[in-house]
Amino acid sequence: GLTRTILRGWEEASISMHAMCAAQGILYLHVLQPTLHDQGSKPLTEKEVRNGTVNPDWITGIAHLYDPMRAAGKELAARGIPFCDATGVFRDHAEDIYVDTCHFKENGNALLAAVVAKSFLEALPR
Repeated sequence: GLTRTILRGWEEASISMHAMCAAQGILYLHVLQPTLHDQGSKPLTEKEVRNGTVNPDWITGIAHLYDPMRAAGKELAARGIPFCDATGVFRDHAEDIYVDTCHFKENGNALLAAVVAKSFLEALPR
């Protein structure tokens, strides 16, 4: 159905971007970023919930697509396409991080940057 079509487009885009970067000698890293409405990804504060209102279709999309995207990311990685599942980076952080559904305060950006940097360094050719 629609979920599979969206997921396939997401995978194909990653494969294509990886190939374009490789042709230019550029390291590609696909990062699945955290989002406020990914259930269990973070203990939400009242302020985050209040500021995280969004079109209900966005929330439905996250509920239907994030688990399959995580699984597909593992498949991409198995194909040699560097993938970083950063969706759980805030799991142990009860403080305010989100300013809206998918943008972060400075502390959130720093936490995410550390995970992305580590993944990027791990993806560098030896």
